[in-house]
Amino acid sequence: MSDPSGLLTRILRQLSPDGAVLFSALRSLSGRDLQSLLMAIHSARAEARGVSALREDAARLPLCSPGPVDPRPSLRIAAALFGAASEFGAVELSPVVPFAATHVLGQVHQNNVLTATRGSELLADPTTALALHAAQLRQSHEERRAPLRLCALHRCTRMQPAPKGLLPHFRLFALLTGWPACFPTGASACCPLTSAPICWRCASARLARACRSAG
Repeated sequence: MSDPSGLLTRILRQLSPDGAVLFSALRSLSGRDLQSLLMAIHSARAEARGVSALREDAARLPLCSPGPVDPRPSLRIAAALFGAASEFGAVELSPVVPFAATHVLGQVHQNNVLTATRGSELLADPTTALALHAAQLRQSHEERRAPLRLCALHRCTRMQPAPKGLLPHFRLFALLTGWPACFPTGASACCPLTSAPICWRCASARLARACRSAG
């Protein structure tokens, strides 16, 4: 149990004389049981919340603040980006991915991801979801020798401290190409990011021109 600040140790001592044993017991719960426990705690705490607390949190938390960008020109830029990436299949991603996907595939600390209950977490990087989606597509892809090319635009959330003036949620446009060798058979199949047999420098230039022309 890594606890450099001592915060977790203090909390566990408030709950049990032997906090390490309690932590181990909670950690050993099945995902389903831990989910049920957390949902029961959240439901009980939600009953004690009121409108004033919601207003305070909405004003205090950058995570809850709306983005400063007018969505109308943003939509024009999005259309231009998808048009410039016409050789990539466009994907409308889910706002969540399986729990620990960002850590397992991107080596990002779980503290920098907004973890949810029900075995999921908010998407922190669209390439993570694209890689998982590509791995699923490869299982039934008609031409297994052909690379998969996917793109997506998504509002992501990251929990590390954001630079001054920026919010912890923002939109990212991502491209992914997966080769057949990236999709081994078995439960652990996934698609790492690889170079595509197209000129990525040219593709980047097209995307940059699309952004400038749109906005």
